[in-house]
Amino acid sequence: MIKYFWKQRAFWDDVEQEIKINKPKKIIISSAYLSLKGVDYLKRLFEMSNLKKEDITVYCSTDLHDSKPADILQELNSFSSIRLVVQPFLHSKIYEFHLNDKVILYNGSANLTDGGISRNLECMSKSVVENSPVSDFWEHLSDISVEVTKEVIALYQTYQRTFPPRVIKKDEALQSYLEKIKQNQQKKKSYPDLTAFYFDVEDYITVSKEWYKVASSEAKKRRKGIQDKLLALHKEIEPKVKNWDLHPHYHSDYITSGINPSDFNHGRVGAIWVRYGKHKDELNPYGGVVKKNRRGNKDPIEQFHKHACLQVSFSTIGIDLGLFHSTAHNGIDRYHVREHWNEIKKGIDLNYQSLIGNSFVWHFYDAKTDKSKYHFEIDKGTVEEFLKFYLKYDEDGLESFCMRHYPLNDERIRTKNNIVEEALKTFKALMPIYQVMTFRIPVSMR
Repeated sequence: MIKYFWKQRAFWDDVEQEIKINKPKKIIISSAYLSLKGVDYLKRLFEMSNLKKEDITVYCSTDLHDSKPADILQELNSFSSIRLVVQPFLHSKIYEFHLNDKVILYNGSANLTDGGISRNLECMSKSVVENSPVSDFWEHLSDISVEVTKEVIALYQTYQRTFPPRVIKKDEALQSYLEKIKQNQQKKKSYPDLTAFYFDVEDYITVSKEWYKVASSEAKKRRKGIQDKLLALHKEIEPKVKNWDLHPHYHSDYITSGINPSDFNHGRVGAIWVRYGKHKDELNPYGGVVKKNRRGNKDPIEQFHKHACLQVSFSTIGIDLGLFHSTAHNGIDRYHVREHWNEIKKGIDLNYQSLIGNSFVWHFYDAKTDKSKYHFEIDKGTVEEFLKFYLKYDEDGLESFCMRHYPLNDERIRTKNNIVEEALKTFKALMPIYQVMTFRIPVSMR
């Protein structure tokens, strides 16, 4: 049986009566417009029913109020979940209350405003059913809407301060911003739950294809957050690896790799890392004036990143720990291995067993296409097979490195301490090979 309400406040009086008697488990509302007074009405229901914030969901249009949208969103967000439907314009008015054994549905013309509830001549119907008759509609709204977060409220606060009433709803830039936020939120759904992980979903999105070429202040701020987390790891790692005669970049500004797109990273920041390798005195072993080419760049031997390093690398698919052996061009230790191959392959043969059981993969990687061109899984091959692989595929134009990969939700990288522990364990396993395949100058001769 369907019941109708058209007298002022009759529909809401019925709602409050149902709340008092039945104490709903969940409330879902769709309203084109909201007002602070309407939010107060809903807050009273929230207090009467002893619900939690996640038990109340409100869908509304992006044009929810002419002059005070931020105030409304902030107040509503204090006790409920809010979602803004970006496109098309949301015009429905539905109030659904889930009880223990039934669902009460109110549907009609009344918005969650003082006018809709107590002043206007509205018409609302009431149905009592076993299950929600509009569950598909709620699912659809969830798919096309933006969750109201602090970021969304801040956006509306900016518009509320800047624009006069009625201009907000016509502003295309606001709609564009909200659409981008929606896309970002939808992307986050494809990631696993990283609650309590050191690196969160926003960090991984920041180095994804969606962001890695962006040079805006927002992109730089996001990358700076990742950089700060890597520097916090570095603070724990550096004292330990110094005992192995491993050192970070000699200049404090370059402890991590760059966080802005440039020619050096092919115009994208798809990963950010910190490396440990040779002491600065090994980069200029003969002293004297640093040689520079016509463009003002240092000779390759002077450049820290041209030398082999042990590395902690953060990318959009997780963390990689291991040995970065050579840049695509002018890799100092690549030339060292080539020039002393017969001697070095004996050292690899003697120390290869230390790599087994660590899931190491040696890659020859094309940075231009962002793809591993050739790779060798250490655990699945013999030392003879690896030596043939290395000799066949090592070539200028490809980066060379040996890494173990940790997926972004791997429990071994949940906390900062976990990551530090895994990094040190990985570096220890790689040290014999690192020493074999790099040119080092003894401390006494530096």
